Amino acid sequence: MTSSASTPELPKRWSKTQVLKNTLIYLVLRGIVAIMQKLPWFCLQILAQLLAPMAYLVATKERQVALQNLEMALPELSPAQRKTITRKMFQHLALSVMEIIQIDRFFTAEKSLLLKPEHRKLFEQALAQGQGVVAVTGHIGNWELLAQFLVKEGIPMVTIARPTYDPRLTKWLDAVRSQYGLEVIWRGENSVSREMIRTFRDNKILALLMDQDTRVQSIFAPFFGRMAHTPSAAAALALRFNAPIILGWSHREENGHEFYFERIDPPATKDHDIAKTELIHLLNQKLESAIRRKPEQWVWLHQRWKTESSNNET
Repeated sequence: MTSSASTPELPKRWSKTQVLKNTLIYLVLRGIVAIMQKLPWFCLQILAQLLAPMAYLVATKERQVALQNLEMALPELSPAQRKTITRKMFQHLALSVMEIIQIDRFFTAEKSLLLKPEHRKLFEQALAQGQGVVAVTGHIGNWELLAQFLVKEGIPMVTIARPTYDPRLTKWLDAVRSQYGLEVIWRGENSVSREMIRTFRDNKILALLMDQDTRVQSIFAPFFGRMAHTPSAAAALALRFNAPIILGWSHREENGHEFYFERIDPPATKDHDIAKTELIHLLNQKLESAIRRKPEQWVWLHQRWKTESSNNET
């Protein structure tokens, strides 16, 4: 976890030009966000509506990846339907960013953001076992808002994130994410494994995203009818610590954000590999179901099936 007291050291490999360029980018970003935080919320909504179609037109590579992913995952849709989903995805992402920029005001004004009694009980009962909890989600709805909301409601949560190219941006993001009590373990630090183990020993919740093909330990599992390289840490940790899993996500509805949570216990089998595979298959299936409900609220920009399996079709 990063320290907020010290000034981040810039990478020694950066040239003077890179230092100047990245410093300018950092200062401009901080300035823009500071201004946007002062604006009325309706201004940010309008800005999101303006920026989303521009991003759709300008981000040609990302748009193409999204359309290709949709063609693979939802072949029953027409090209026009896939374009509509992609446009709506850009709109959703733009609005999600605005919500995070004004998260303080958003929490105050958004009356629909309530942790239902049954959901609170779900977390409390899982933590009552005293072995920690694995929370699993995907890049569905506003996943950043979901994590901030839970810690604001008193749910002790730790997450893992990848540092940005600029240590100053990483430190800034750490401060933003931790403002309500969310703890962040940054990949690349020597203490990552130790911090993860401590999360379970301290009986906290380790939140993991498992819907992208990244450079972490993974296995192939079905996802939208194709074999997808799927991170295995959530299942492996749940089995290692005999910790319950809480699967959750948020969807933006007409009347605000709706949260969904479900408890999944590790299968009772002595064969660790079989149990891990069963868990990952089940989690993928449930995440796919959530994405199918509102496909425009998933990040189709990521090359989900970039790592090929010898058995592509399931």
